[in-house]
Amino acid sequence: MDAEIYAISQALERITDAKTRKKHFWVFTDSQSAIQNLQKDQMETEVYRDMRQNLEEIKAQGRKVHIHWIPSHTFIPGNELADMAAKKGARNADPEIINSARTSISRSFIKRDIAKIAREEWTQYWKTTNQGQQYSKFQTSLELKMKAKELKQADRLTFTTFTQIKLGHGYFKSYLVRLPAYENNLCHICKVKQTPEHILMSCKQYRAEQKTLRNTVLKSKTGPGPGSGPGSNNELSLKRLLCTREGIKATLAFLKETRIATRKWMVGEVNEEMEWGSIDREV
Repeated sequence: MDAEIYAISQALERITDAKTRKKHFWVFTDSQSAIQNLQKDQMETEVYRDMRQNLEEIKAQGRKVHIHWIPSHTFIPGNELADMAAKKGARNADPEIINSARTSISRSFIKRDIAKIAREEWTQYWKTTNQGQQYSKFQTSLELKMKAKELKQADRLTFTTFTQIKLGHGYFKSYLVRLPAYENNLCHICKVKQTPEHILMSCKQYRAEQKTLRNTVLKSKTGPGPGSGPGSNNELSLKRLLCTREGIKATLAFLKETRIATRKWMVGEVNEEMEWGSIDREV
C-alpha cells in the first residue's frame, strides 16, 4: 500500500505544479485502503501530511481533484501501463534516489516486511535442519492454521495425543526407547516397531477400530495427492490421517475411542507386556 500512497502523492504534486487552465483532475488507484487512509485525519506520516497540503493548495487554486478506485488487472490500458512502469522502476531502482525520496514508510509496512523476512529465514531453516524430521514429513511449510475445526473442538487429552503422534514425541516405544525404563521399541503383540503409524494402522489389537478408521477416510474424497500412487484416494497413509480434514476427524475419533498413545495406555501396555513375558517363561 505504501507504493500506492506514494504514487498518489506524486500525482498531487504534479497537479499542484501544473501550468494549465484545467479545473478538474482525476487520479485513479487500485488501492482502496490508500483512499480510505487518505480520508482519515489521524494519519500523521510525512507522506500523508504532504498530500493534505497539496490538496489544500490545489483547492486554493480553484481546482478540484477526483480520486477514484479502479479494479486492478482488468485490462484498463492506463492501469496496465502503470503496472508495467512500476515493475520497470522496481528493476532499475537507484538506491540513492530511493533514499532521498521525500516519503516515509508506514509502521504496518515495516511489520509486514519484518514478518516476511522472518518467515523466509524460518522456512529455510525448516528445510535444512535435522530437528523435527517426523513432523516435517507432514508439515513442509510454516502454515500454522488448523485444517479442521474438530481439532479446536477436541478434548484436551485427544488433542494432545494427536499432536504428539504428529510430532513423533509421545507415548509409543519408537520414542520412549531412548529412556532407561524401556528395553526395546517393539509392540509386545505384533513384535514389530511400535511407531505412530503402527498403532494407528496395523496393530492387531485394534483391528475393529482400524477398520472403522480406514472405511471412514477412504470413502471420503480427500487425499494428499492425486492419482493412484501413494497419497491417492485409494490408499490410507499416515499423512492422510493427520493432514486432511476427513483424516483428522476420523483419527481424533479413533484416539478418543481407544485412548492409545496416552500415559495410562502405555502403563497398561507395559504391565501387559510383563504378564506376557511371565507366561512365555512358564511355557
